[in-house]
Amino acid sequence: MNDTYDGSFAADMSWIEGRLHWTQLEGGFWEIEFGDADAPHGGRLTLGRPEQLAGYNSGDVVRITGRVDDGALGIFMSGPVYLIDNSVSHLT
Repeated sequence: MNDTYDGSFAADMSWIEGRLHWTQLEGGFWEIEFGDADAPHGGRLTLGRPEQLAGYNSGDVVRITGRVDDGALGIFMSGPVYLIDNSVSHLT
């Protein structure tokens, strides 16, 4: 994630607008980037329930709804996981 995407998010993190990133490590995982290092969670989260992202590509700008699961750690213990509910949509 070289250049920061300036997305947005709800104060309670119930939704996030940001850019998707696919990383091909340890079988692969999705992240969403929604701000810089000063944003909550450093501006990015590992995404749980990745089956919700079928048909999306790395670099797509999306709005997702869900919640932060502070009890689950992302790959390499990078921080909490954002559990996607049934709502993912492209933004233009």
